[in-house]
Amino acid sequence: LAGSTLRTFVERANPLANGQDTLTVRLTVPVLGWVGFAISGTGQMIGSEAIIGLPDTGEVLKYNLNAQNTAGVVPMPDSQQTLIDARIEQDRGRTTLVFTKILVEEDEIPIEATGQNIFLTAFGSGNTLGVHASREPYTLNLETGELGGGVSTRNSSLWAAHGWLMSIAWAVLSPLAIGSSLLRNYFRCCKEGLWFQLHRGLNMLVVLLTTIAFLIAVAAISQETPAGADASHFSTGISDGHRTIGLVIFLLALAQALGGMLRPHLPAAAENSKDEEAQGPEEQAAPTPQKSTARKVWEVGHRAVGLSLLGLCWYQLQLGIRLYYSIFSLDGVGTALTALWVVIVCLVGTISVGLIGDKCIGLNDE
Repeated sequence: LAGSTLRTFVERANPLANGQDTLTVRLTVPVLGWVGFAISGTGQMIGSEAIIGLPDTGEVLKYNLNAQNTAGVVPMPDSQQTLIDARIEQDRGRTTLVFTKILVEEDEIPIEATGQNIFLTAFGSGNTLGVHASREPYTLNLETGELGGGVSTRNSSLWAAHGWLMSIAWAVLSPLAIGSSLLRNYFRCCKEGLWFQLHRGLNMLVVLLTTIAFLIAVAAISQETPAGADASHFSTGISDGHRTIGLVIFLLALAQALGGMLRPHLPAAAENSKDEEAQGPEEQAAPTPQKSTARKVWEVGHRAVGLSLLGLCWYQLQLGIRLYYSIFSLDGVGTALTALWVVIVCLVGTISVGLIGDKCIGLNDE
């Protein structure tokens, strides 16, 4: 962590710890915020055990790190809160965490006095515990002082590209694709089958952008993961489930597109254009043969999955925006969320007005 300093001292048979060996840590970071120092067996956050200091309360406690969201950062039981002379201080734009910990404690990851240890340090952009602004996993030999490992950085450009692609796909293109189907009667005066060509083309763009965004996310996570550590690409415990939801969206989008291409055909008598799907009910010859059961089931399923997927994506978009602004300590998350919902509401509102107008025109024609 650039600008940070770490000092450690191993004391054998420390009388303050009833004669047990201890490690004293003094960690100073170049921000005013919470500070954490964790002992790890893998280099990952999940499964590690941390000492975290909260400046507002002055509390310095031991925590189990069960997930990468704050709900998974759980204080250890009182019986395990054995830190000695633990404190957190702030001065001149810097925060210092100090504590002494027993090296080997029951049901905890042991600290090696003479071998390699895997540690993680992290700090937040504020005094309230939340997503870290920066973190670093590394190895440290407490006897020789040999330090290994590297800084884990987050690429804001990759995540911004990921977010923009998903926003364009699901806040703009997908509603337009659905709208072209719902408002097909408005296209009767235009090119034959235009509504279906728009519906299909826009959906293909949605799938393409989603695939690119998905691959960017996988690449960004791999880039951020320390060597030898598990990237946990789709863990449910990370980022409030954002990664897992992303995988579900990607798979459902592919399945929805494949289902559209393999749809059951309309009855033969209805195939009076170059594309059987391209005509509205008013354009088909009468009498129209009954649709097959498979076709009816497909239509219900296609619409249900499509609308459910769209709703899930809207939730995912707002969650992603919150995470992006939190991780990179940016201002303006409220403005970004407002812009997202304004676009969505305007498109949905326009489509709804169009549907009402279509119904009214239909009633007047009768």
